[in-house]
Amino acid sequence: MLKYCCYILLIINCIACTPSKYFKLLIEKQASNNPFTGTAFYKTVVSSAWQQRDSIAVTAIIAGNMPDFLKRFVRINTSIIDSSGKTISAYYFV
Repeated sequence: MLKYCCYILLIINCIACTPSKYFKLLIEKQASNNPFTGTAFYKTVVSSAWQQRDSIAVTAIIAGNMPDFLKRFVRINTSIIDSSGKTISAYYFV
């Protein structure tokens, strides 16, 4: 599952390279009458091999079954002062 999460984070980071203050992933919203909670997901995949768990997770995410806060990127501003006293500013999205 950790490997799968790393792949998802890599994809999300690649998408986030577009300049904007606010991002939203374009993933279909799941029908509210059929929620697939984290607990339900865990019970479904607990005894599966990692390959099957990854496939189930990908299917759920593509169907829009993820919390809304994970579909939105937030800009993080940061800065550092280098050894010569110069301030270097940057931002990234998480």
